[in-house]
Amino acid sequence: MDRFDLNEDDYYAVIVAKNVARRLLQHPDIKPRQVIGLGHALYALDRLPQSTPGSHCDYSIVFRQLSDGFEKTRYISFHISAEGFRLCRGGTDYDRTVGEDQFNEPLWEVRKDGYRNTGGILDTLEDSCEALLSREATIRVTDRSVIALETEEA
Repeated sequence: MDRFDLNEDDYYAVIVAKNVARRLLQHPDIKPRQVIGLGHALYALDRLPQSTPGSHCDYSIVFRQLSDGFEKTRYISFHISAEGFRLCRGGTDYDRTVGEDQFNEPLWEVRKDGYRNTGGILDTLEDSCEALLSREATIRVTDRSVIALETEEA
């Protein structure tokens, strides 16, 4: 059976990802297709440390602010697939006179092949997501999952 090698800190990252997905499901602007994608993500997250064949979902919260000659974008994103689990944040600052500056901060990544990058601080990530949502951020869900759901026993 395909399994991820997860430790206690990894499970905290999984809890954060699940909490954010559940919060997004409560958002008044959530679309039906996004609900399905978040359902696939939650299914795969719930099954960890077991890998979920066919799972492949990304969801993010993206805030974009425009003003005269300046654009600021901030995002927090989550990824779950049969091969890996990742949380990151990033953004772009664009000034018409200076140009563009991009950043991407990997917060947590665990792959089934043993790769780990787990140095991010997750304690305030849910609050950061809530702050972006309160500023009318956009919810994005990209779901390429083809999952054969297992029936649950009563």
